[in-house]
Amino acid sequence: MQKHFQTVGLPILNRGRLLATILVLFSVLGCNKLSDQLPWHHHGDDDHGTNNGNIKNEKGNLVYDWIDLQTRNILNSNPTIPNGVVIRAFAYTGIALYEAAQRGIPGNTSLSGRVYQMPDMPHPTGNNYSWTESANAALAASTRLFYPAMTTAQKASVDSLEAVYEARFRAIETQDVIDKSKAFGVSIANAVFDYASSDLFNVANAPYTPPVFPGAWEPTPPAFASAATPYAGNMRPFLHAHTTSVAGPPAFPYSETVGSDFYKMVRDIYDVSNNLTADQKNMALWWNDLGLYTGYTPPGHIMNIVSQVLRKENKDLITSIQCYTKTGMALWDGLIVVFRSKYKYNLVRPVTYIRKVIDPSWSSLIPTPPHPEYPAAHAFITSSAMAALASEIGNDHPFTDHTYEFLGWPVRSFANLNDVGIEAGNSRRFGGIHYAPSIAVGHELGKKVGEEIGAISFKK
Repeated sequence: MQKHFQTVGLPILNRGRLLATILVLFSVLGCNKLSDQLPWHHHGDDDHGTNNGNIKNEKGNLVYDWIDLQTRNILNSNPTIPNGVVIRAFAYTGIALYEAAQRGIPGNTSLSGRVYQMPDMPHPTGNNYSWTESANAALAASTRLFYPAMTTAQKASVDSLEAVYEARFRAIETQDVIDKSKAFGVSIANAVFDYASSDLFNVANAPYTPPVFPGAWEPTPPAFASAATPYAGNMRPFLHAHTTSVAGPPAFPYSETVGSDFYKMVRDIYDVSNNLTADQKNMALWWNDLGLYTGYTPPGHIMNIVSQVLRKENKDLITSIQCYTKTGMALWDGLIVVFRSKYKYNLVRPVTYIRKVIDPSWSSLIPTPPHPEYPAAHAFITSSAMAALASEIGNDHPFTDHTYEFLGWPVRSFANLNDVGIEAGNSRRFGGIHYAPSIAVGHELGKKVGEEIGAISFKK
């Protein structure tokens, strides 16, 4: 653990108290193993319909191309699509993709009964299906369902990509196989969308009155926007174990006394902001992920990384499907746990404290998002996603992230997937919007959520 703190680059603070905070396990887990709470064994027969030949030898281009289309549409959306909408779309689209294709994956089975409250999915009837065409149709239908505000051009791009793959399959399959495979994929997408309709996302952004106490979060400059998604913690996760999971309390009690642990924690942000290196500034801007036509959003950036890693290593279709599915699920459960924690503690943001106690004219390098400070969400969801991705392909995948190269910014290179979550978190310290302990907790607990998603077995 100490080695991790050195890697993350924490300032000199009360390490003992910080370690105690990070080592607090989610309260819902208690002394029970996660595996004791989950029905890993599949119930019921989902083996209706004959496989037209498994998909284990097929390339993963179908998945890469759909991620690229989805992230491109996110980048080009006006207004910017909210993070929660993007995460929700990736999460449920990944499940639909998997369910549409799983009968073509030897030894695999449905996630129904393994994912919390997920109902049985439609079954194919008769024989001879193209599971790849079913996957293509599920991706197209899910993209339409979860992004209903797409522009005419964006809708056309979805139609076009679907048609390109359908034409390829038509060259090797009969029209009857194509038609019923497509219909099956659409039926899966509709069933997953129906499942999503009861997840309470629709009330996550209900009106909220922030509590008032010393050190409490309050709307931040320059927009002083109302609290974002204050009830996201009430949404349904994919693992029952995450229905009540929450981070332990912040490391230090609030204090405005010079020399106190809390003051030193905030002072670190102020001092770092006034002495940023070129690389630290580049890191903060790279992970800002905001801006009309210039920002992919944090979850869009994460999925763009998934696509880059899979494409670079030419991963096969099965691996790519399973990576998409678990990464999306980890983003969703990570969002729920981190926002439940944020609104449990309602910790003040750096800009509010610094302007009150240290320097009334100070501003952060990047905008402060409109929600409480602890834990750091970007560290949390990025680490969760990377841990879930690593559960399928392993952690050791050196790669270079080219996401914002089109803006002329220097690319970012990583030795492994875990380092992506670490850097995403550190970028928020250099950007002036998160304290170092919040970043460390976000990384550790986000990684834990991702590992728990990663433990879900696709096998019968």
